[in-house]
Order: sequence, then structure tokens, then C-alpha cells
Amino acid sequence: MEPPPKRFCSSTVEEREKLVKDAVPKKTREADKFWASVIAEFIREKKYNIDLETSSVEDIAKFLESFFVDLRKKDGSTYKQNSLSACRAAIQRMLTNRNVNLMKDSQFANYNRIYKSLIKQRRRDGDEQQVQHHEPINSSDWDLIQTFFEDISTTTDAVKLSQYVWFQVTVHFCLRGGEIQTQMRKQDLDFVPTGDGSQIIKLSRDFMSKNHQTSAFSTSGCITDSVQVSAIRKYLNKLNDGVDRLFQRAVMNVNDSMTCWYMKSPLSHNLLGTMLRKISEAAQCSRSYTNHCLRATSINHMKQQGVEDRKIATVSGHKSIDSLKAYDRTTEEEAVKMSAAYDRTTEEEAVKMSAAIDKKPVSVLSSSSAVCNDSSVSPNHSVVSGSGKENSSPLPEVMLNANGAVFNNVTFHTVVQKPKKRLSLKLKKREKSI
Repeated sequence: MEPPPKRFCSSTVEEREKLVKDAVPKKTREADKFWASVIAEFIREKKYNIDLETSSVEDIAKFLESFFVDLRKKDGSTYKQNSLSACRAAIQRMLTNRNVNLMKDSQFANYNRIYKSLIKQRRRDGDEQQVQHHEPINSSDWDLIQTFFEDISTTTDAVKLSQYVWFQVTVHFCLRGGEIQTQMRKQDLDFVPTGDGSQIIKLSRDFMSKNHQTSAFSTSGCITDSVQVSAIRKYLNKLNDGVDRLFQRAVMNVNDSMTCWYMKSPLSHNLLGTMLRKISEAAQCSRSYTNHCLRATSINHMKQQGVEDRKIATVSGHKSIDSLKAYDRTTEEEAVKMSAAYDRTTEEEAVKMSAAIDKKPVSVLSSSSAVCNDSSVSPNHSVVSGSGKENSSPLPEVMLNANGAVFNNVTFHTVVQKPKKRLSLKLKKREKSI
């Protein structure tokens, strides 16, 4: 009689260690390997007798006190704070098996004081410059990109179609990192029917990345435009069945009669990393944008629409809402508008300003070269002069500069307001009457 089949497996030590190792992201493993080589080179050059795996905790702490102060790049320059933080994290992971905590253990107290003092000194010396965040795509370039893709429904350009799908997926789901996008599969895009018979696209629940690992992931963005949904469906139908990756290498010179427009080869990390740069060049934008600019654009658009930061975080994947403050920046268009608010010099600007005034008095306080026709000022507007002696301190609601201005067919109604009597005079008269 045969024994009953076993219900449970028997894993080996090697399998369990591999399981733990594979759980670490590829980029993290590469960073650990880099910093391990830097530490080994530092030890050889300095002729230290130290080993992070076998040396005592006290010896490691003493080593780290000088390591970060003396650490330099190959060209002799210092590492920035984010690089030093990455190095500290790598060293901490190297010491994980020894139950050592670089931040909290008392043996490393002096090392932490030296490290913090080093960062402060470099900031004072100007070595630690402010982080330059990627700028969002400005409105004029955004329009150029939309114009570039306006024939997407009829195009037979496989490269352009893949660029369009990448653009829409990245901006709607606020994705970042070529490593994430190289792992995306066809089935990661779910076509969800709506009540009106149309369909929207969401990312599947089982799509996992370092940014999105929450149970509410299915709510993090969607594609609703019918043209975009149709183009993405067309793209999926033209992909090569021999590979499940979402982004594949395009075949040149294709036509509608061909069932497959793409090769049995996924796009590499480097090619995906240049997507937006190639799109901005093809659309003849004013500058060359990087992929992260699209992520910044997505977050910036949501902020301008009044979406709360906590809801934006469900799309962008930020673990901390405070991280979104980095995207609270003034766009180029907003900067121009704020600058123009101080100096209205053209007829067009004067008309726009007048149209924005709803039966409110305008004070002409000073002048600049401007032309004001009868269409510029509504008949219901009264223009108050601020030059009267009795009205030396007017309270204007709108300031219009008009040095040497020319006003055609405009009637000015001057209203002289008498200054209010002081409260002290009223009190004196009241005392006399009493």
C-alpha cells in the first residue's frame, strides 16, 4: 500500500536564504555591492585591520568615526548627503545578522555626533546644495505633446503608439522608475466596464512595485478618456504574444493589415529611461524633459485641480504626505502672471484687467505708456483720482500704471472724498455739550 501524499513541503536552508535575498529590490542589492567595494578600497588604502562581519562593535564604531569624514570620490570631491545616507543604510544591512543598530546603539553615539556635525559643516560651507527637483512640463510644451499625439487613432507608427501608451500610463498612474516599468505585463492593465457601457483602465490588484503595495492600490488612478482607452487596446492587440511584457521593441514599417507590430523582445531599462526625452524632441518642445518630469507634472496637475494631498499619495505612492510639499512650486506661467500683476503696460492687459472688475472703482495712481479706448473702461466704472489734497491717502482696489497714457473717448468722474474727522475731535465736542 502506497503512503498517502505529503501535504507539506520541506524547504532547505539555501531556499529560505534565497527567498530573503530575492525580497530585496535589485537597485538595493546593486547599492550594497557598490558601497561594499568602496569600504574595501578604503580599508586597503588606509591599512585598517577591520572586518564588518567579525570585528567587535567597538572597533566598527571607531572605524566609522573616521570613515565618513575621510570618504571621497575618485576625483577627490565629497559625497553629497543623500549618498552618505545610502552608504549608512548599506552598512546597516551588512550588520543586520549581528543585531547591531547604527542609529540607536550606545556604542555608536560618538560616531552619530561626528556624522551629524559633518553634515552641518558642509551645509555651512555650501557643499550641500539644495536638492533640485524636476520641473513639471509647462503648458505650452504640454500642448505641443498633445498635438504630436493627435493622430494616434489612425497612426501606423509602432514607435509612436508605444510612446503614447507609455505616456498615458505613466502620467495617469504617476509611475516612476524604469525598473518598475520594465516589469509591467500586459495583464497589469485592467479594462473595467462602467455604467454607461464604456470602459476605463486601471492597474490590476496584483501589480506590485516598491511604490504601490497597499490594499487600496486599485484606486490609485485610472484612464477614462475614450480615445486613450481605444489606443491602448489597439496597442495591446498589436503586441507580440511570445513575451508578456507591456513595453516591447517596435517593428519598423508596419501597416494595419499586420497583426503584430512588435518584436519578441521587451524594452530595456535604458530605453524606457529616455522615453520622455524622445517624445519632447519629436514634439519640438522648448526643452528636453526627463521621465521624472512627467511624474512631477501629474502631481502638479492634481494639486492645481484641488485634490487633497492624502488622495494624491494614493496615486503617487508617497508614504509620507510631507513628501508632496516638494511639488508645491510656482510654474513658469504663474511666475509670469505674478510679475505682470505689478506692471500692466499693454492695451490687452488693460482690457483683461477691466473685464475682471465687476463695477468697482479704479484708482489711477501713477502712469506708464498705455492706451485706453472706450472699450477698455466700462460705462459703469468710475475712475477716482488720487491727486486731491483732501484725498491724499486713497484706498485703491486696482492699481493701474499709466505714465504718458493716451485715453480715447473716456469720461473721468472725479470724486473727492473728505477725510474723516478724528475720533478725538468728536470726543471733545461731546464733552463740551455735556
